[in-house]
Order: sequence, then structure tokens, then C-alpha cells
Amino acid sequence: MNGRGVCHCGSIWVAGAAIVLLSAALAGAADGVSQQEIDALIRDLGADSYKVRERATAALRRIGAAAIPALEKATQSDDPEVAIRAAAILTDARMGLGPDWPPELVKLVRNYDLLKASDRQKALTRLSGELKVRAVPFLLYRMGIGEAAEAARALQCLKNMGAADVYRAVIASATVPKNEHQAQALALAYARTDQPAEALRALAGFKGGGLKGELTETAVKRFLELLAAAEHRKLVELSAPFAAAAPHEARFLYLRAEGLAALGRGMEAEALQERAVALNPKKEAPHYTAGEMLGKLGLRRLAAGEWRAILKIPPAGGVYDINAHLRLASIHAASKMYARAADNLAEALVLYRQARAGGGGMGMIGGDEQDLVRKIENFRAKAARQPAPPDARIRDARPTNELDVQIGATVKDGKAAELREAMKKVSGTLSMSIQPHGLRLFDVTKASVRYDAANRQIGVYLNGSLCGKPTPMELGPDAATVAVKTLDCVYIFRIDTKAGQATRTARYEKDYTVTFRPGREIADCTDVTVKINGKPYEWKTLLAGARFDFLPESFDIRFEGTRPTGEAVSIRAKLKLKEPASR
Repeated sequence: MNGRGVCHCGSIWVAGAAIVLLSAALAGAADGVSQQEIDALIRDLGADSYKVRERATAALRRIGAAAIPALEKATQSDDPEVAIRAAAILTDARMGLGPDWPPELVKLVRNYDLLKASDRQKALTRLSGELKVRAVPFLLYRMGIGEAAEAARALQCLKNMGAADVYRAVIASATVPKNEHQAQALALAYARTDQPAEALRALAGFKGGGLKGELTETAVKRFLELLAAAEHRKLVELSAPFAAAAPHEARFLYLRAEGLAALGRGMEAEALQERAVALNPKKEAPHYTAGEMLGKLGLRRLAAGEWRAILKIPPAGGVYDINAHLRLASIHAASKMYARAADNLAEALVLYRQARAGGGGMGMIGGDEQDLVRKIENFRAKAARQPAPPDARIRDARPTNELDVQIGATVKDGKAAELREAMKKVSGTLSMSIQPHGLRLFDVTKASVRYDAANRQIGVYLNGSLCGKPTPMELGPDAATVAVKTLDCVYIFRIDTKAGQATRTARYEKDYTVTFRPGREIADCTDVTVKINGKPYEWKTLLAGARFDFLPESFDIRFEGTRPTGEAVSIRAKLKLKEPASR
């Protein structure tokens, strides 16, 4: 008793502090409670005064989750009063049970373990419906200790509430997820509060119930858009947390490497590429996904590394191996390494036949066995005519210092569908190049179209004289429809083939958008000057998409700029242009 008496004097001082704390807690200020104050309340659980013990108990209940670490330690106290009270408070704190809960819901939670499985499902629905955000700790608690069906129901209740304060409470309440359901809850909360990288980090080591795949694909799509727009600095910045959160996703590393290479950080890029291909040494699917992305980007050398990685993973001869050989054949053929392409196809054919003979029941998309046989023979013949040199290497689809363009065409007044229908009905199409370039012959002159049935040819006439050579065209015996393409216009003519006369029935005008897609080594150049066919253009405009009234036959491009490393770049390119599909 003497020991307790000595402590009692100190407890009176601590109890006074506890009373102040209790008042603050009841006023809703528990978030600002210090660790020293919590420790003082823990000590007061063993005070001689019943009132002091009760006040400390009430204050700790009010504090809730913030007091859990101290309460866990207190349950091991040598003082039975402290240990018993701490254990009781700890149970409520873990469940999120607070003094502001309705008494009937407090009773429901404390008797929850006595409920049947079906009644537990109903209880979770009721608690989430009535308590809203205050039910979050209890739902997370049941996810951690409940049966799978119960945990799934608790997770669904969180999803059903779907409010921002609920998601913030999940993030505040959860620590390291104990199981799949808690991981999904935390990941969902991060995702819905615009923290996708943290969401992926929460799912590390868990399946993710589809959310992991959704987050990954959304991020990859975004990074591909940044790469296409040559926003390399932004790509490098945003991809870093995703690469850390999903360490087994090679695509994040490859895309980050592309951004780094464009910024002149080649050694870092190569290190990431080496890490990427070495990931998932026992899983074929991730290599397939990475190889497909790299192939679409034209990064054939890196794609080939992923397909070769698949061939090293047992068991041999499955569908992944067949596809790997098919992709390698395409890569080798694109680099004019026809003998190796033929070898890849031959191996794919052997594996395919073995799988079919073994009852694999697989099919081949876009062809059959005979198609493979014909392609093998074709590549063998090409290899004989054009043998690859000993130092032949796989070449990427677009060199890193090359310029390319993407062309889009839009029909004015929203008549693209009408134009497509009209083109389905024409019997023939006549394309004209008129000098001086830019002249709309059928708009500013009395040009006409005539058909010569005897010679089966059609021509354009101006003031009775034929413009250029007539075009061979066989039309029906009575009437037909033809299209004449010139500059940015398509004219539809109805022709009386017996009389040879034509009547214009429709006119469609197009606008063209030309977007430059530079190789990564010139995409981040500064002080850029560009001339197209002798005319200067703003580089930013060309990257965003420059409008052209009509499309010339080719672009003669002169490009000058400075790389991030300070190196001057000068490029001369001539690109032939093709008429794009209209929209």
C-alpha cells in the first residue's frame, strides 16, 4: 500500500490533467491529444479513485484509435485493474465503437460474435447505413478477422457508401493490409481520392480483385499518351511512383526509360530496360503484355527481348511460346533478316501441330497452317535472294532521331457518313492534280466531266478542251455515278453514259490535321525551327496538330534544334503523304 500511496500523490496531479483532457475530448478535440496525455490516462486506469478511473476510461474511449498502441501495451500491465480496463477499451477502439453511437448499435456490435452468419450480413448493412463514416473502423476490423463471405460483405458496404469522407476515413484507419479485402478497401480509397500510385502500393502482394489491373492499364495508357505528346519530363516524373508501387510491372520501367532517354539520360534508361526484361522470370503473361506494348511502339529490339524471355520459361511449347515465335518472325522480317524469320515460323508451326495433336484445341488467329507454310517458303526464298549480312541487327520501326507525321482528315459540316455512303455507290474514282496547285477547278471555272462510251474512258474538260489525259473507266450501259477527287474536295457526278454528259450531285470538302511524331532523341529539342516545303511553322503547333486546307503530295522538312545535352541537331527529311480515311 505504501507504494500505491506514493503513486497516489502523483496520480492526483495526473488525474487533474486527465479531467482537462476529458473535457477537451468531449468537445471533439481528441485528434490533438498528445502521447503524454494518453500515457497519463493509461496510468489513471489504476488510480485509487473510482471516479478518476472512470473518467480515464471514458476519455480513452473517446480518443479511440489513436490510443490503440498504448492500450495494447497496457493490457500486459502488472496492475490487474489497468490490464482489464485497457483490454475492454482496446476491443472497442479496434472496432471503432465510440460514445456517440446509438445505444442499440453499441449493443449490436458488442454482441456481434453471437450472431448467425446471415444476421451478421444484415448487421453490417445496418451499421454502414446508419453510421456512415463512423462505421469504417468496424468494417475494416471485420475484414481483418471475419470469414471470407463476411469480409466481402464489409468491403461491399464500404463501396456502397462511396463518399469522399468514407474513403478518407479508410486511409486514416488502415495501416498495413492484413488480407485481400483490407488491401482492396485501402486501394479503392486511394484510387477514389486520386492517388492511383498509392492504390497500387496497397495492393502489392495481393490479387486486387480486378482493381490492380484497372489501375495499371489506366496508368499505362496515360503514360503512352505523354510519350506520344513528347511530354518526357512529365512522363519521367509521374511514372516514378508507379514503378515503385508495382515493382513487377515492366511496362512502367520501359515507359520511364523512354522518357529518360529522350532527356539525354541514356545510361539510366538502359539500366531500367535491363531491369524490366529481368522481371518475372517464371511468369510468361507479363512478358507477353510488355512485348505487345513495345511492338506497338516500334521498339523492336526491346520487344524481341521480351519474346525471347518467354521462350526461356518452362513449360516449353505452350501458346505463349507459339506467339513468341510468331512475333519474333515479324520482327526479324521487318529488319530483313528473312532466314531467322523463317526459322521462327517453322518453330511456331511445329509447336502448333504438337499442341493440336495433343488435344490442345487451339486455333490460329488471322490464318492457318497452310498460311504459315506459305510464309515460311516465301521467307526462305527472300533469304536466298537477300541474305542478311553477318552483323545484321534488329532495327526499331522508327529511329530515335527521325521525324514522322500522322495525318487526319475531317469532312466539313459533319458529312463524313454521307461521303462514305456516296463512295460505296460510285462506279469509279478519278483523282486529279491541277496546276496551279490550290485551284479548285470545279468551283471557280466551268469545268465539266464527260464520258466516252466508245473508248470507255472519262475526262475533265475546261472550255471544251480536255484537261490532261483521260482515265480508262468502264461504266454501265445507261447511267453511273463517279467521284472526282481534287485537292481537299470530292465531287460526285451522275453520268448519262449514253450521252456522255455528267451532272454534279454533291460536293464534300475536307480539312486536314498534320501532327508530327518525332523520335525520342529530338522530341525534347529546344530552339527549334522547322520549315515545310519552304514555309516556316511553329514546332509546338506541329506537335499539337497543324491544320492544312489541302494535302500536298509530299513534305520537304528542314528541322534544326538543340538537344537537352546541348548538342545541335539538323535534319532534312522528305515524306510522301497518303490520303487518310475521313471522319
